Amino acid sequence: MGQVVLSKCIVTTEVDWVPVVLANDLEQLAIQQGTLQEEQSKERRLNDRAINKDPEASLKHTIFSKRSEYAVHQYFDRVPRVTLPGEFHDWPDVGQANVRFIGDPADGLMIQDRDQGELPMILTTCKDLSFKDRTIYLIGWGLTDQLRRVFYLINQARELKNWGKMGNDFESHEQFIYPRSMLTPMKWLSKEMMNTPYTNKKK
Repeated sequence: MGQVVLSKCIVTTEVDWVPVVLANDLEQLAIQQGTLQEEQSKERRLNDRAINKDPEASLKHTIFSKRSEYAVHQYFDRVPRVTLPGEFHDWPDVGQANVRFIGDPADGLMIQDRDQGELPMILTTCKDLSFKDRTIYLIGWGLTDQLRRVFYLINQARELKNWGKMGNDFESHEQFIYPRSMLTPMKWLSKEMMNTPYTNKKK
């Protein structure tokens, strides 16, 4: 009975999405750093985890991902630190959180095996992939390990077609897709936490 109720639960709708029109200086930073990050990923042969295998599509996705990080940075009054190319495996993407961009607003949040479990994951999207519109939508967020627990509790090792997605067509590092409608609205993500400097445990 609990599974049926949870599988139909909606926490966040598009009304809760936060539109952020990226400032000109942050737009330029996103393009510069996204391009540099893509170059470094190729040099280090890290593109095996890239969503798009086509070089042009992969670069575009990386730039939009960096735009999303700066949109979160702007949303929190430009205080949270944005990770720099070359250190994106050592620090959260922005402040105390990670950010995941989806090119299709209808998609959910893909959780991967290396995602830091103790930190929030913020899902973002846009409605124009041509770079003409600088609006990034902050869909919602969730603590990554909590998302893992909820997903597997509801599915119990078998996929419920109307609640998330897990399947044989995923890459080995991809765990599941969490429904965007079950993410927590951005207004409930603590500004105080996001603006607190992250302590890099690897240092």
